[in-house]
Amino acid sequence: MVLSICITSYNRPKELQRCLSSIDVKESQKIEIVISEDVSPKREDIRRVINNFIQDSKYRVVPNFNTENLGYDRNLGKLISLATGEYILFCSDDDAFLPNQLDYIINILEQNDHAMLLSSYRSKDIFAHNRKYNHDFIIPPGEKSAIKHLYDGILFSGLIFRRIDIKEIDAERFVNTNYFQIYLLLDVLKNKGGCYIKNSLIDCIGDGENGYGTTELSKFDPLLSNRKSLYSNIRFNQGLIKVIKMFDTSEGTNILKAFEHEYSMKTYRGLSRARKISLNELKTYWKELNKLEITIRFPANAYYYMLSMLGAKVCDQLIKIPKNILFSIRKNAF
Repeated sequence: MVLSICITSYNRPKELQRCLSSIDVKESQKIEIVISEDVSPKREDIRRVINNFIQDSKYRVVPNFNTENLGYDRNLGKLISLATGEYILFCSDDDAFLPNQLDYIINILEQNDHAMLLSSYRSKDIFAHNRKYNHDFIIPPGEKSAIKHLYDGILFSGLIFRRIDIKEIDAERFVNTNYFQIYLLLDVLKNKGGCYIKNSLIDCIGDGENGYGTTELSKFDPLLSNRKSLYSNIRFNQGLIKVIKMFDTSEGTNILKAFEHEYSMKTYRGLSRARKISLNELKTYWKELNKLEITIRFPANAYYYMLSMLGAKVCDQLIKIPKNILFSIRKNAF
């Protein structure tokens, strides 16, 4: 068994059906499909989708229905415990696989001995971090690689890990951080390294109902459940910062310091959205941003004062120039 395709499932039966239908592997014995449903209101609809898929499928399918709501992080851990393939490929139930790419990935895994594989993905969101580089390349082990590719793990769909390297990492202590996969990525890249593949594997559709913050385990957090909220990303980043701190403490690294700079560079979108509402909203957003347990560095401060004085319309045009230059540099770097 080369690959376990591990799919998280919560309240999205139609999207799950689309995801399963997109799996197209020529040699079916090389994969298994592991699905873990996390006690959602539409559980029985999801069960029917899975049962219908099993009846018509040539693949080994491992359905799991949790007896209690585990939440995102522990559900990833559950998938890892159920998988038997040499490699684990994570996917959200509202994403899908692009045609012929699974066979391509399996061939790479069979021909090499990578601890982790990153690949680009397709997305309609122009602000998405698409894991876009122009070349295939080896990612050497070390702290620098972990820092460089941290943001490449924000979308967990399409992340591929060698199972033996992550199976002992306990998901229990990551409850409600919503970024267990970031810890896995940091651990593997620092200690083992990996490989980047330029071919896009995942169609990042992301059109399903948001399951974050809607369960008792997450204390019904409205800022997690409402991704359209101006302050949602700040709440998610609280969990991300917690995970990075946990890794730094465990491994003796200083990844948080590098993250502070990168995060400060990425604050413009939220600040601009706030300024488009009003100057007072911008000031409120700025205060909330500075409550995060990191140092907000110079780029964010510059954004804030520019937006305060010039407004979002002018600044949006100005910011495109350096942003396009930096994107072009990053895209060609490996």
